[in-house]
Amino acid sequence: MDLHGTQARNFLLPTLPGLLECYPIHLHISETHQPMDIVREGYGCIVRVGALSDSSLIQRKLTELERGAFASPSYLTKFGTPATPEDLENGHRMVDLLAPNMPSVAPLAFQIDGRVREMLLLTVITVTGAETNVASACAGLGIIQVPRYRVVRTRKGTSRGRNSW
Repeated sequence: MDLHGTQARNFLLPTLPGLLECYPIHLHISETHQPMDIVREGYGCIVRVGALSDSSLIQRKLTELERGAFASPSYLTKFGTPATPEDLENGHRMVDLLAPNMPSVAPLAFQIDGRVREMLLLTVITVTGAETNVASACAGLGIIQVPRYRVVRTRKGTSRGRNSW
């Protein structure tokens, strides 16, 4: 199977011991996360966000992930805390995320009064991976927009609950 490492760490791996007790199978988990011919390459399952580009594949919706815009305390101290998307147009920066399955940098997207507003801000860094995206925001390099599970922690250290920044 192929899925993001952060998805594996937060959703799959915590449930795997129980699954393997019931079903004595061997799994091969990769983090390629790019367009692939899963039949030719021998994958039984891939986990992706959004719609599949190959409509001949069977797809099942697993969940909806709550997303948000996040920045580090050091970034907010330096650039201010925006209250609205319009506030972002006054000198704020974003971390450019260029995902392997996307043709260009992903803009920040906000739903306002039922309509989506996409925004590209100034940037000092472009990254291609989820972990580097979050690490860049933690370093104060800009605002990111990601699923909440990537940036929040509970007391046990797993993703969910209180913001860790």
